Amino acid sequence: IPPSTLSVLANDLNNVVVTFSEPIDAATATNPANYTFSPALTILGLQMLNSGSVLLTTSPRDPLLTYTLTVNGVKDTALPGNFMAATAPITIHKRNGDIGGGISGVQTVFFIIFENQDWGAIKNSANAPYFNSLLPFSSYCEMYHAHNNQHPSEPNYIWLEAGSNFGFTDDAGPSQDRINSTNHMATLMRNAGIDWRGYMESLPVGSTGTADAPQYVGRHNPFAFFNDVTSDYNYATNHIRPYSFFADDLANGRVGRYNWITPNLTNDMHDLAQGSSSAIKQGDTWLSQELPRIMASPAYSNNGAIFITFDESLASTTNSIAMILLSPLAKGNGYSTTNFYDHSSMVRTMQDIFGIRPYLGEAATAQNLNELFRSIKLSSAMVNGLCNVTLSDLPLGKPNYLQASSNMVNWTTIGIFTASSPNETVTLTDPGSANRAQRFYRIIETP
Repeated sequence: IPPSTLSVLANDLNNVVVTFSEPIDAATATNPANYTFSPALTILGLQMLNSGSVLLTTSPRDPLLTYTLTVNGVKDTALPGNFMAATAPITIHKRNGDIGGGISGVQTVFFIIFENQDWGAIKNSANAPYFNSLLPFSSYCEMYHAHNNQHPSEPNYIWLEAGSNFGFTDDAGPSQDRINSTNHMATLMRNAGIDWRGYMESLPVGSTGTADAPQYVGRHNPFAFFNDVTSDYNYATNHIRPYSFFADDLANGRVGRYNWITPNLTNDMHDLAQGSSSAIKQGDTWLSQELPRIMASPAYSNNGAIFITFDESLASTTNSIAMILLSPLAKGNGYSTTNFYDHSSMVRTMQDIFGIRPYLGEAATAQNLNELFRSIKLSSAMVNGLCNVTLSDLPLGKPNYLQASSNMVNWTTIGIFTASSPNETVTLTDPGSANRAQRFYRIIETP
């Protein structure tokens, strides 16, 4: 039985992952002659992600066009091999096409996690002036929690990676507590061709992160618990990196699409530094020195998103913890919500941003954090026989295309708009709406 294609999934406008029904022969799977795009694209690279998936890197796709891929001549690993015939053209689905609003446009994520502080100890605190300076132009949650307000640290870090703590409720760390499961985010990303990084402050160079070191503890590194990560030394050390590498990686475009950042024990508000009077102040000062670098980077300005949170509250079984979002796609302007969210919501949000499935553990039933992002709203009214379309809650700084159709098959662009301020609205007149029995509109958001 020859292989067949199970899915063709776009991670962005340059990369497409093709997943086959069985293990495939690498030589035929990485032969560009076996792939044909319509409209035509130039294949710049092919890479085996695993035995049954291939990553194709191409010239940029036009966000206004729908592309298809035809696959031909790939064979399986049987002896003799079975060659697949040409497939019918397969539509390239966006990585998160089932997700609407600003969340669907996020390209790069920076996730920064601190330790053991209630939201009430951070918000309006004199020891956290920088944290509080972020609130007027961020989106944030008033009721964000560790899942079931669990303690101590370790199960929360594992949960944020996998939507489950796999039964661990201690703080023994990855040198003792090992997880064989591959059902966690880093591996889903690896299988989908999405690059990830875990930046750990004070992690020794060349360490996979399982062993503690001065100011670094393995229990604050979720990736180090998983055997499929740490068993491959080169893979582990290329992805779990000392935070001292971060500035250079960021400046030279070597960060991942998903970047987890753990400060060390004094900078994450866990331990009181010698001579210091406030662990909160230590972490606030660290963030004030490190966050501006991220916000000045192309990775952030090009539809990046920064999530800042804590692993757990300070011993409480009820108190909320911080969840702050900074992004060009966020509602910002101090938008806050009192809706309940927890670490499962964070896992769900990451899976929705990157389009990786299946949902992990409790993320399957959690609500994502889409509420914190802008979500374009459209309204219409007839004026002098023509339809005026008004758009609001627009993502900032990126061109958007408003298109019209009378049959939902043939679409015409009637305007291009770019919002430059948070509360801006745009009204466009549809010249083709006169004397039409019906009219449909859609907005194409550019990456």
